[in-house]
Amino acid sequence: MNRMRFRESVNKFADLRIHGPVSRPTTLSEQMKIVFLDIEGVLVVPVPGRKTPAVSRRSVEQLNRITDATGAAIVLSSSLRFRPDICLTLEEWGVRARIIGRTPLVGGLGACRGAEIARWLAECPEPIENFVILDDEPIMGPLRSHLIQTDWNTGLTDALACEAIVQLS
Repeated sequence: MNRMRFRESVNKFADLRIHGPVSRPTTLSEQMKIVFLDIEGVLVVPVPGRKTPAVSRRSVEQLNRITDATGAAIVLSSSLRFRPDICLTLEEWGVRARIIGRTPLVGGLGACRGAEIARWLAECPEPIENFVILDDEPIMGPLRSHLIQTDWNTGLTDALACEAIVQLS
């Protein structure tokens, strides 16, 4: 899809009412590569014998591999993005990449994550070279071609990290 048609589809998809605070990206001088990061089902996965899911060190390593190889920054798109301690938590888990923002809440709870990502892209004042969406949910609307879909049970794998690196490069 050419850049103009892509922007038109993003703007059309993003033309929804925002609810709640919006985090704008920090200003960067170069074109950015972005990883839109869901947390549950990407970094946090079920653990056999436990009632609650836990962080997967292997998935965190794969995320670091992606961001180290491409220089990509992270924008949080997870439902956990509004937790006040989420950046500190990610740092404690070993996530090394810069977290430059979070997607806005668009259309209320349960809204399409793709619409939230599209809104963030439409409002970003900096040029975006490329982006990927790491998520276990398939609903991304016109942004589906940027989705690297994880499995809730396994999270971010080596093969998916390779796919993300190729897509960002």
